Amino acid sequence: EANRGLIETAYGHPLEFDLLVPPSAVRVRGAVILQDQLARSGIQMRIEEVEWPAFFDRTDRGAFDAQYSSLGQDPSPAALAINWTEDGFNEFNWGKYSNPEFTRLVREARNEADIDASLPKWHAALKIINGDAPAIWLYVPRKFAAIHVRFADVVISPYQPWIGLPGFQVPATDLIERDLYGVN
Repeated sequence: EANRGLIETAYGHPLEFDLLVPPSAVRVRGAVILQDQLARSGIQMRIEEVEWPAFFDRTDRGAFDAQYSSLGQDPSPAALAINWTEDGFNEFNWGKYSNPEFTRLVREARNEADIDASLPKWHAALKIINGDAPAIWLYVPRKFAAIHVRFADVVISPYQPWIGLPGFQVPATDLIERDLYGVN
């Protein structure tokens, strides 16, 4: 459908913003596609491609309207806290998302010893961040881990696939020459 006119903000101004994009061919192409899709809805998005040092400097300072970035979000309470509360400023909360009630609920839920007692706080916190929508996920890549069948009793953590690596073992009956490299 043709552009139906500019969408206006609550203040009567056209909805427009700059998107900070690092020098990545995939992200630049994605930004162009997003720009086209938003324009069809009457939203003006300007692409501002900058070199990596400038991208990191501006994201660290919060000097952007929006940024095209990536986030490997662990499905854990610790990751939720470090990526989306004030506790993550100057670390992984690059967008400087701040909602004091969300932060309070996350802190309380993380400090709760009883999992069942923490659930209502987690649910309330997630309702807040979903309502605020501090980020828009364009895609979530599927992660996978593979291991050779010679390894026995392997458990791969969904949070950090490499965490159990030191415990991976090959039974003596399945060892091959390269497994013995460096063994006296």
